[in-house]
Amino acid sequence: MSKEKSVGVFQLENGNWGYRLVITIDGKRKSLKRTKDENGKVFKSQRAAARGRAEALKTIQYNEMVNKENGPVRKTVKEIYDEYSLCGRKDKAFATIKKQDALWNNHLLHSFGDKYVDEIRVADINDYLAELYNVKDYSYGYTESFLKMFYLLFGQAYSRGYLSTKDYNRLCMNKNSKIKMPKKRSTDVKEIEIYTDKQIAAFDKYFEDKNVKTADVYFILLMKI
Repeated sequence: MSKEKSVGVFQLENGNWGYRLVITIDGKRKSLKRTKDENGKVFKSQRAAARGRAEALKTIQYNEMVNKENGPVRKTVKEIYDEYSLCGRKDKAFATIKKQDALWNNHLLHSFGDKYVDEIRVADINDYLAELYNVKDYSYGYTESFLKMFYLLFGQAYSRGYLSTKDYNRLCMNKNSKIKMPKKRSTDVKEIEIYTDKQIAAFDKYFEDKNVKTADVYFILLMKI
């Protein structure tokens, strides 16, 4: 990658990448630092981070131009999803599109469709996810798919100038404030299952006349030590 394209791009200790951006508009200095794209995905290469930086710069400049000429553009969550469905997912797999539409049509449209994206609070999302997981008893993994949908919607809104940088940071980027999953229930935390000597003996007896046998637990423990 050329030196010009790598300006403002840096590598993290874990091997992923990020970018910094400083721009002055109407005498006001704006700074930005990101390690993920608008959909919450990490930058795994220098090129991806540079591309993210270029897109962020373009978005900021576009938003400023729109706000200056027409005032802030307000969109409902439904309008954002409709726009995304029409223009923003042409490269998505058919199964991904079907899953997104199912989540949207069966759940999110009713709860958030008519809300303006710039009026949604972090607490609104966190409370909604907590209800799905703790009250409606959806699985943790299924509830997490709703969180990913919110990140997608807010990313789309931000990239098209319907959500300010401040609001986008509050919802998706700020570690202390961003939307997140409810605390996982203890019953969903996977623990190592330990078999008793009696159970192991039963396994040994079952495998007596077969070409497989139970693992030697003591040997495994010694290897770990």
